[in-house]
Amino acid sequence: MNETAVQPQVAKGPLSTEELRKMNAYWRAANYLSVGQIYLLDNPLLQEPLTLAHVKPRLLGHWGTTPGLNFIYVHLNRIINKYDLDVLYVAGPGHGGPVPFEASGTSGMKAAFNGVPSLSVLDGWWIKGCIEGVTGWAIGNAASTADGDARALYDKLEQVVLPLYYGYSDDPGGWVKVMKGAISKNASYFNSHRMMRRYVTEAYIR
Repeated sequence: MNETAVQPQVAKGPLSTEELRKMNAYWRAANYLSVGQIYLLDNPLLQEPLTLAHVKPRLLGHWGTTPGLNFIYVHLNRIINKYDLDVLYVAGPGHGGPVPFEASGTSGMKAAFNGVPSLSVLDGWWIKGCIEGVTGWAIGNAASTADGDARALYDKLEQVVLPLYYGYSDDPGGWVKVMKGAISKNASYFNSHRMMRRYVTEAYIR
């Protein structure tokens, strides 16, 4: 039996002052709980002045994406309750996204310290970090489309990366060479020392 979905009657116009107040309170509370989970070991209600003893020695979590995600939760919570909706919210990785944003995060830079080569589209830090076959491999080029990148990815995996990794290429020790290249060239350049130096000289002291 086919069931016809009932479309909710959506109210038009801005939210009321009371609705905005409650949503803002919800968002602030969610952010407070989130930052407490990430940073605090004790004293979550700040019943005494905050000290280093209250802070976790090892932080678990990524605050940078939290306020935006909580903002989405707030609005979804409102419309789910108001219109009795069945909703599944799926969030992608914090640094994920299409060109030109996919490789703009720091994950590949950090991986280089462990000898991990990168295989990525040419954007973000990877434009400077990619030395083909030395620090990793590029997928497509700056002008390629998503379909072109997909084909280039499979070709590069089949013809270059997997043979090198499994040792049946013309260079049996090639994978280790690329690992060393990632460490010696990318890890030595893309690091917090360079980042802080550039922040100071190019952003703060101008």
